[in-house]
Amino acid sequence: MIGTRNCNVDEYEPGKRITCTIVTDASDNTDRNETIRIRVTRSGGNETANSTARFQFITPVIISVSPTFGPVSGGTRIRVQGTNFDIGNTEMTRVILRESSSRKKRNTCPDVNCNITNITNTEINCDTGSINDTNCVRNVIVSVDGASFSNTSIGYEYRPDPRFDSISPMITIPAGGIQLIFTGDDLNSVQSPTITINDSRLIPSSVEPCVANVNGILLICNAPNITNVANSSYYGTSIEYKLMLNGAESPNYDTNAGLRLTLQCNPIFTGIDPESRSILVDDVNDITIKGMNVGSVSPSEISITLGDNDDDICTVRTTSNTEITCRPPNKPSGTRLALRVRVGRNLVFPSNGITGPEWTLVYTSTGSTSIEAIVGGSIAASVIITLLIVAIPLIIVILILRKRAKDSKEK
Repeated sequence: MIGTRNCNVDEYEPGKRITCTIVTDASDNTDRNETIRIRVTRSGGNETANSTARFQFITPVIISVSPTFGPVSGGTRIRVQGTNFDIGNTEMTRVILRESSSRKKRNTCPDVNCNITNITNTEINCDTGSINDTNCVRNVIVSVDGASFSNTSIGYEYRPDPRFDSISPMITIPAGGIQLIFTGDDLNSVQSPTITINDSRLIPSSVEPCVANVNGILLICNAPNITNVANSSYYGTSIEYKLMLNGAESPNYDTNAGLRLTLQCNPIFTGIDPESRSILVDDVNDITIKGMNVGSVSPSEISITLGDNDDDICTVRTTSNTEITCRPPNKPSGTRLALRVRVGRNLVFPSNGITGPEWTLVYTSTGSTSIEAIVGGSIAASVIITLLIVAIPLIIVILILRKRAKDSKEK
């Protein structure tokens, strides 16, 4: 006997050891310490002995489960948090996803095992198994030495596997960091999807997070960064990528051309066009920034800011493959602002952070709006002054000669 509970003897070695299994009692959920009492029946009567060690009854408690949903293909890593998970034989501890007791139609959803990967006193990690339907919400059951424990307020939901239709844009760049938007159905059935490039030509690449919208028709991912593009011939070709969706399959872009992803060169920006580096105050001014491969990304991925703290925005107006134009805000005359161009999350120009004249915008109140015009005007003024210096003495000499000639005639 363990307190008031029977313990059925499994093995008995006289004078050495007794192994027994406590009889299950679902109604007993009180934590307590009990005396172990051993009674041996003999022909001459019964002998009873009490152990000096006390046996502790403890109840495992489930506090939280995360995530609370996943795809029918399984493979979702569940984190069960609570207390007293390691009190029994851990080799006999199981996590079971069992039909919720709140369902009107019972016994229609089979139990699903969640394969345990780690157990501590306060946490169990396990991977969900697969099922064939999505009609059941299941309770998470922790079974310790054959006794089951659950929290009926916490359920786990199997959702249909994601189905993909298209990707936009259908390009990516080695720097990554741009948005890739997938469309389809049930794209919200995986709580923490990620994406990576698994093309053997381009490994390694980063693993980036994805987020689904509420109704599950959009999945937005950050394009992975590719650190190894060893051959320029890779540009313009389709590359292999993988969406990690727990046990669900990644999109099949071999059969759906709308899901293919093409590698393009990184955009490069070299600075403000010399004609745009000085602009008039109180005028509508668009400035031009020169570059290469600008068309590799959508204009929405390019942001242009002004000032050391990126306080002002230069609004993008037009783009081509070699330049982009933007409209800066108005500022007082004499203002000088450093300009920065960002592409997605990972590219910044100037890349070294040093903003020389080619990355500086100057506001002026009058005069020409370009350095060349200012320089040209200075040269013209110098020429005029030189001509005046030469012409004035010549005019004086001519006037003196005329006066002498007139005086001679009068005499």
